[in-house]
Amino acid sequence: MPEKLKVELTSNQPIVRPGQVNTFNVQADFLYGAPGSGLTVEADMRITVDAQPFPDFARYSFGAQEDRKAFEPPFLTLKAPETDATGKTRLEWGGDIKDTPLPLRAQIQARVFEPGGGRATKIEKTLPVRTRNAYLGIRPTFEGRYSREGTETEFDIVAVDAAGKQVARPGIEYKVERTDWTYQWYEVDGRWRWHSIANDRLITADTVSLRGDAPTRLKFRLSWGSHRLTVIDRESNTTSTTQFYVGWYGGSDNGEETPDTLRVASDKENYAPGETARVRIEAPFAGEALLAIATDRIISTRNVQVPAGGTTVDVPVSADWGPGAYALVTAWRPLDKPADRTPTRAIGLTWLGLEPKLRTLAIELGTPEKITPRQRIEVPIKVGNLQGEEAFVTLAAVDEGILQLTRFRTPDPADYYFGKRRLGISMRDDYGRLLETRADDLGRIRVGGDAGDIGGLEPLDMPHEVRALGARELRPLSGSGMARRTEIDFLLSA
Repeated sequence: MPEKLKVELTSNQPIVRPGQVNTFNVQADFLYGAPGSGLTVEADMRITVDAQPFPDFARYSFGAQEDRKAFEPPFLTLKAPETDATGKTRLEWGGDIKDTPLPLRAQIQARVFEPGGGRATKIEKTLPVRTRNAYLGIRPTFEGRYSREGTETEFDIVAVDAAGKQVARPGIEYKVERTDWTYQWYEVDGRWRWHSIANDRLITADTVSLRGDAPTRLKFRLSWGSHRLTVIDRESNTTSTTQFYVGWYGGSDNGEETPDTLRVASDKENYAPGETARVRIEAPFAGEALLAIATDRIISTRNVQVPAGGTTVDVPVSADWGPGAYALVTAWRPLDKPADRTPTRAIGLTWLGLEPKLRTLAIELGTPEKITPRQRIEVPIKVGNLQGEEAFVTLAAVDEGILQLTRFRTPDPADYYFGKRRLGISMRDDYGRLLETRADDLGRIRVGGDAGDIGGLEPLDMPHEVRALGARELRPLSGSGMARRTEIDFLLSA
């Protein structure tokens, strides 16, 4: 059965404001023209964080990441009387919500039921919710979350009002902090567990005045690692933050890593053949590392000494890598040195990509904006970056309606052939299972055997004596590379 009602939902104000009464109008009419009078109305509203609150500043981020994690979207039920003789009714919300500096949005759904408690016709509307009169936006000038090491890291900062219009704001505070991770160990039921702790170290801080007609650019020269930029407007009580990396880091994106994660990064995303990639290695301990360059096979390996503060290794980039290669690093520490439950080994990797633009043909088609049926057209084609070689072109004309029916997306051959590959090798090791000289339970000597009911035999009650044949302290293993050896002597008596 087709629907019988047409329902409209409108608001008396373009922006929903907490702390005051906000009203929403519902108009219900039968499709044959008569107003829908005396109909039951239900409605609810969910308030969520607005990911893109201001369309003119879609590439900017607004609000602090800590506030985003802590925000709990409320689900509110709105009450409304039955529709009047003209088919109208009104929803109200008193604006009760926990204060937050984040830009929000309200998703309102109204349901009007057909006469006699029949089925409901739904209507939805989304409106911005603003708790502040000004918001601060941050836009990095680099792509993604990674800034190249050795160059200036730049950000554009703007201030906008609740409607999204850029405004001038004096005395805006900003600071850049470096984030380092430590791990807190604790024991539960005889087993050791951990949780990570972020330690922020202030790098620089200052104030800046924001213009009302153009973004204000901040520039920093930072060393490798994880950083956070914070901008604060004390007068408007609003804050925005962004987390970013200096160096092309190949680790986790969730901000929390296990204690045996080795942080490995490259100085930039892509390289030209013949260039030198600078691979940064930071281990949770000082020790030795094995650096392997791998695709679907191991290309090369080398041993690297990793001091407590980390090290940087130069890796020549070869065209034989194809689209690129992984720098796979395994670090381990000596077991005869105190480490306070630091992992015995750590593993990390990063992708060293070859610049795809060097091997990508730039194609330009000179098609007219509009063509008429049953005519012959000539399509000029320009191919760039040929480097003196011959090229072959295939041109296809396809009906746009057919593409929409199948939801066809034009493939990107450059990304397919020259994009990042999945790691094509597997790695296994037993180093983490070696016994530590200070382990609590591992390596503890146990005496006896045949305990319990084994094969129906009762243990014999015979006098016995346990004597130690000898004991020696574990000696450090000597040698180089992956093969190490030592010798331990015992004197056995009769």
